[in-house]
Amino acid sequence: MVLSLARQNFYRQFGDRLARLTEEARSQSSQEVSDGVTRDWMALIATLQHEFQHDVIESLEPEVNELNGRVQSIETEIFRVLKLLATDFLFLKSAKQPPTLRLRHQQFCDRLTAATAYSQAIMALAQSEAPEPSPEPPPDPATPDPTTSIPTTQP
Repeated sequence: MVLSLARQNFYRQFGDRLARLTEEARSQSSQEVSDGVTRDWMALIATLQHEFQHDVIESLEPEVNELNGRVQSIETEIFRVLKLLATDFLFLKSAKQPPTLRLRHQQFCDRLTAATAYSQAIMALAQSEAPEPSPEPPPDPATPDPTTSIPTTQP
C-alpha cells in the first residue's frame, strides 16, 4: 500500500499540529489550563476533527479502496480519539479540585499523544510498504567506465 502524496502531506502536517498542541498542553500546568491561560484549544480540536473527517474519512481518493485493514483501523482510532479529545477538554475546563484538574490534564495530554502516535504509525506503514527503488543495473562491460583513466599511447 502506498499513500498518495496528498495523504502523506496531510498526515505529516496533522501529526505536526498534534505534536505542537501536545507540547503546549504539557508545558502548561493544570491550574493554568483551568484558569483559561491556554489559547482556544477547543477551536483547534474542532478544526482538526473537521479536517480529518473531510480529508481522510470522506475522501473518495482511489487509494481508499486499496488501503489495507491496518491503516483503516488506525484511521478509525484517530477519528475516535479526536472525538474523545473534545470531551476530555470539556472535562478539564470544568474541573475545579486540584487532584481532578491534574487527572483531567493528564488524560487530555495522553489522548493528544495517542492521536500523534496513530498519525505517525500510518506514516510508518506507508513508508515501510513503499516500493523499493530499483537498483541500478550493472555496467555494460562493452561500455568504458568514465571513472577509469584512458590509456594514452606515446609516439
